[in-house]
Amino acid sequence: MPYDGPAESTFQIKARPLGELLDSAEIGSARVIKIDVEGAEGSVVRGMAPMLDKLRPDVESPLR
Repeated sequence: MPYDGPAESTFQIKARPLGELLDSAEIGSARVIKIDVEGAEGSVVRGMAPMLDKLRPDVESPLR
């Protein structure tokens, strides 16, 4: 949700999709996926789309 008030601080960081950080075995064994990105959840979920079919059936995530 956009916030128009003053920011106490800002940060810029480099980021990569989760599917580029984890190998297939790590993706397939994940039990929980926690997303905390302060309003950018939609972008994160779209970036995870290519790996959704690799997740285990009982993964705890709002993606399923």
